[in-house]
Amino acid sequence: MKFQKVIYNLGELSFIINRPVGDREIPLKWGSERGFIPSLKNGSYKVLGGEPAPAINILNHESLLEHDFLTLLDHDPNCFDIETQIRFYYNYKGRTYEYYRDVWALFVIDGKIKQKLFEVKKYNDLQKLLKKENEIEKNTSTHKECKQYDWTFQFVTDRHIYCTRLTNIKKCLAAAKHYTPLNVTKDLEGVFTHIHKLIEEERLTIPAVADRIEPFFPHLDRADLIALLKHQVYHGHGLYIDWNTPIEEAIVSTDPIPITPVYLLTPSEGAKLSKNHEDITALNQRYSISEDDEGRPWKELTDRELILIQPLLEKCQ
Repeated sequence: MKFQKVIYNLGELSFIINRPVGDREIPLKWGSERGFIPSLKNGSYKVLGGEPAPAINILNHESLLEHDFLTLLDHDPNCFDIETQIRFYYNYKGRTYEYYRDVWALFVIDGKIKQKLFEVKKYNDLQKLLKKENEIEKNTSTHKECKQYDWTFQFVTDRHIYCTRLTNIKKCLAAAKHYTPLNVTKDLEGVFTHIHKLIEEERLTIPAVADRIEPFFPHLDRADLIALLKHQVYHGHGLYIDWNTPIEEAIVSTDPIPITPVYLLTPSEGAKLSKNHEDITALNQRYSISEDDEGRPWKELTDRELILIQPLLEKCQ
């Protein structure tokens, strides 16, 4: 494993650690789900005696499940740095083998530093792997090495990852990372003044806030107002929601709402959504209507979610 000695300056908190360096590039492959996501989570670190961290951190993934886990980490305000593809070695039957763990992440919780190492697997695949002798040796080796570095090793599965929080994040991503409110800029202060006044007086969702604001700014498209709200909510710029509530129903607040660190998400939180995700995937493949765990047709859920994107669709026509 490769390390860099770096110093982090996170506001009033400053500390030095040996930061692992991702040691494997994942080449793109036709028909695969390999790729990367750009992230601003670089911990604001500086290599001792070297250069500052790059502005954009490239996070590699080999599967859609890894991509979705990185999406959760990238949004988690408790997480300050992420690295992917960390090299390890283990001995098995007299031979040394090289292997890679998926993700290392640095968390700061109540001023305390936590370093986590994650391996991302589908739940059913993990159950089979854990029974193999070489995997047992590999995992034992990982735990021992993590203990030396004061890290914690953890498996995460689709039952952790596929949850309401991930769905909400994905619905905000376009606005969060690519939205530029050019036609809202001159009215930005007035828009925010009205938004804050409204949500301090009433309990409103994002679509409801846009509906209430629109009459005051008739020259602005409702789609732009919704995108602006989603942008601010995603980044926590003065507007907050409970990420465990579907975004169409979540109440917008000016008071910060604590977000559970990703590594504390429990399988029970993601289990139902994991099944739903599989249902949705199958639905997309066969172009027919399925049902969720409560027997409701997926079309009903889609129609409800269209409330947020319909203005943008109309604008593009």
